[in-house]
Amino acid sequence: MANPEILISRRGSKRFSISFSQSFVLYLFLYSALLVFSVLVSNELFKTSISIIPVVIVFGLLLQLKMNKIAIYATKLEVLILVVLALTVAGHVIYAPFVSYIDVLKFLFIFVVYLIGKNAGAVDERFYQNKTIAIFIFGFIPLFSFIVFYLAENNTHTVLFFSNKNNAVAFCLTCAILAKVMFPKLNSTLIYFYCIIFVIGFNTLGALLAFVVALLLVNVKFTWRNIVSLILVTVIFALIALYGEIPTLNRLSNVYQGANNFFSTYSLRDVADVSYGGYMALQGGNEDVSFFFRLKQWLEIFFIMVDGEGWKVIFGYGMKASETLTTIGLVPHNDWLRILFELGLLSFTCFLLLNLVLFKKIYRIDKCLATLYLTFLIYMFSENLINNFLITSFLYFSLTFTCYKKQRNPAQL
Repeated sequence: MANPEILISRRGSKRFSISFSQSFVLYLFLYSALLVFSVLVSNELFKTSISIIPVVIVFGLLLQLKMNKIAIYATKLEVLILVVLALTVAGHVIYAPFVSYIDVLKFLFIFVVYLIGKNAGAVDERFYQNKTIAIFIFGFIPLFSFIVFYLAENNTHTVLFFSNKNNAVAFCLTCAILAKVMFPKLNSTLIYFYCIIFVIGFNTLGALLAFVVALLLVNVKFTWRNIVSLILVTVIFALIALYGEIPTLNRLSNVYQGANNFFSTYSLRDVADVSYGGYMALQGGNEDVSFFFRLKQWLEIFFIMVDGEGWKVIFGYGMKASETLTTIGLVPHNDWLRILFELGLLSFTCFLLLNLVLFKKIYRIDKCLATLYLTFLIYMFSENLINNFLITSFLYFSLTFTCYKKQRNPAQL
């Protein structure tokens, strides 16, 4: 039996001739083109001025909903999520010790884009297709980012307009999702190959592990035979990582050596007192301390929550709290932990439920999309991606559009 839908809003009587997916693609094409241009001109005023574009895009899409004969529907669970989220954000703004309104707004935009994509999918016949835009978004930007990364000799700082190479890889993953949504007949193996090229090219171990785990969880039936085969493959993979000469997998060997030496010498609470130089010594002098950097952030935040006042866990310590209360002074490379710490348990629950609902529907529709989506969700455990509007808007609009694009009757949603 289909889930009943609740009418949230019905607006206007005017119709646009342009479809919602076309508006969305054109908006994001313009935004990404301006971001590329901002890198080429290196003008700080221009970079600052285009930061308002995400707000323009969201309100532009909402205006299009208003000007069309479209009712906005949501399931009872989605309405509950929105109500709890609204109350939580209000409590967060009032009670949280630290508040960043821009970051809170970017987080809320994820839920707004989800609803826009859902209702747009129920109206549009199909997702807008444009080969020129596709080549620019799926080909030029990832390739240009990789060239910039390569010429910088694997510098881990800014890559094109992305804050680092990890965000560039996340963009490539969302490009693969959008490509599959825009061109459904694309071969899944080709999509996977596209992802692997950039994951290995950018030397991102977290993305590689997330992709492998997602690929197995979505596509492999866990029979005894498959479990044995998986164990054998894991052993071979571990041996290659420990003794092979593949750069991305060599990082796994460094992580193992450093972590093993660290936990045999220190306790979890000592992580804040260990310097990067000290950790480098623990892993044989290797300068790649990305694992320790993350571990240091995560454990510091965990013990702040454990030692802090209980009520702060409900509404969160506030966006930017991670940058203020930790010794590193940066946003944690773990979106799930960041949402729990900065926005609170209720916001975390809302975000978790939203993704569970969406993943359940995507899994029934397309295993390739489910694999890529799960890769992104797992990758969020080691990166900070929710503040990147270009990435999150691509992801949630295209996936929700796909879930509802053939369901014209709200009662079927």
